[in-house]
Amino acid sequence: MAVTSPTQICNLALMRLGADTIADIDESSTNAGYCKFVYDRCVNWLLRKHDWSFALKRETMAESSGTNLTAYTYSYQMPTGVARFMALLDEDGNVSLEPYMIENDQIYTEQEDAMAKFIDENVDVKRYDEAFVHVLSLMIAWQIAMRITQSNDIRKEIYQEFRGELREAMGMDAKEASSPEAEPTQWTTIH
Repeated sequence: MAVTSPTQICNLALMRLGADTIADIDESSTNAGYCKFVYDRCVNWLLRKHDWSFALKRETMAESSGTNLTAYTYSYQMPTGVARFMALLDEDGNVSLEPYMIENDQIYTEQEDAMAKFIDENVDVKRYDEAFVHVLSLMIAWQIAMRITQSNDIRKEIYQEFRGELREAMGMDAKEASSPEAEPTQWTTIH
């Protein structure tokens, strides 16, 4: 069964703790309050941790109209919803060889017509990979374990499970996200 809401993910966490489930993350129950408090923080932390293929996004950046006080020629507005900036791309979508600098929500570079490759923090829950959902539910369970179980032993157990499952999920995602052949580089294309 595919997960379609934060409530379902929180219920996986609550079930792992042997706690009562919730009907909605926005309800007024104590368990919903614990889940709501940590949910966004856990999602954002996990999205920043790895190049999750389901959350990858490429977007053409708008050139900034403000004053550029750097030595770079071009200034771009960082796209909205960036959990983690991954690469500056040229107009063909290839990784740019031009240097860049990020300050606040601006990207400064010598790359004309630049695009951004990034992890999207606004990815729809319905697109979450099953392994990501599992790891996210374990992270939530770990974060709220002491409040619900009052057991540091259970919290430690869940943390160890979370760490192992996170490694496995990141490894699976990395294998699925790339082809087995290496991408050509300037070193492999010189004859």
